[in-house]
Amino acid sequence: VDMSCGAPDALSTAALGDRPAHFWVFKDNLRAQHFLRRHGFELEPDSADNSLGGVILERMVREVV
Repeated sequence: VDMSCGAPDALSTAALGDRPAHFWVFKDNLRAQHFLRRHGFELEPDSADNSLGGVILERMVREVV
């Protein structure tokens, strides 16, 4: 998918609407974090998870928009 075509934004909007949601993202995946922030998500404090053994995940949450 061409990231500049708007399809990822349209898909996110169609799938989630205005509902609250959460995603786990790789701590180092700043592009994914930026995308989710554009859709109202914030990093949840103290949510770091190292259960994959060296790959740190962080939870991003969105309350009702």
